[in-house]
Amino acid sequence: MMWDGLGFFGTSDTKLDRIKGKKVTWCTPFLSWKNTPLLIIGLAIMSYIIVSEGSNLGKEKSQTIDLSQNELYDYDV
Repeated sequence: MMWDGLGFFGTSDTKLDRIKGKKVTWCTPFLSWKNTPLLIIGLAIMSYIIVSEGSNLGKEKSQTIDLSQNELYDYDV
C-alpha cells in the first residue's frame, strides 16, 4: 500500500476517491486541484533560483583581506 500524503481521518475531500475504492498510485498527491497551484508556484520559484544561480557557475570570485596597519591617515576635507 502506498501512502498518498493524506491521513486516514479528517475532512479533506481529496480522500473521497480512496474511500470509494480507487487505487492509490505515486501520482495521487499531484492530482489534487487544491495542491496543484502551490506545487506549480513552488516549482517555478525553485527553477528560477536554479537558473539564476547556474549562470554564476564558472565565474572566478576572489576576495583579498589586507591586515596592514597604517600610521598615517589622510582626510581630504
